[in-house]
Amino acid sequence: MVSLTKSFNPLDLTDREKEEASNAYLMTLMAGFVGLPLPIVNLIASVAYFLMNRSKSKFVRFHVFQAMVSQLFIVVMNSIALSWTLTVVFGNGTISDYYIGYIVAALVFNLLDIIANITAAIQVRKGKLYSFVFFGVWAKMIYYKDFD
Repeated sequence: MVSLTKSFNPLDLTDREKEEASNAYLMTLMAGFVGLPLPIVNLIASVAYFLMNRSKSKFVRFHVFQAMVSQLFIVVMNSIALSWTLTVVFGNGTISDYYIGYIVAALVFNLLDIIANITAAIQVRKGKLYSFVFFGVWAKMIYYKDFD
């Protein structure tokens, strides 16, 4: 487990750093709602925000990267759901139990993503180093690898 308490002090963060890190999560939500029919829009927006903020503080980079990486899973899941739905509506696809199960799972994961991003935005705005269960591990390995 990576310990971030050695040199991370939330009191050292500026309001601007907290806002930039928090905006990474809010941006993924807004891009998701705006680009709802095309799942890739959210990933493109996340990558663009990451590229614009990659020279910022470690705190900002960590959260921007975590927000971007967490969108990879959602984009893949939503792309599959979209293509499968288009096949069912316009092609030869049928509504099967697998299709219904996948669509329900996609909806649940999207709802969990929305909740996680709102929670992260709130916690980060308070100056907390908020880490997602799976995607946070990647972000810690990249931006906090020098800690033990």
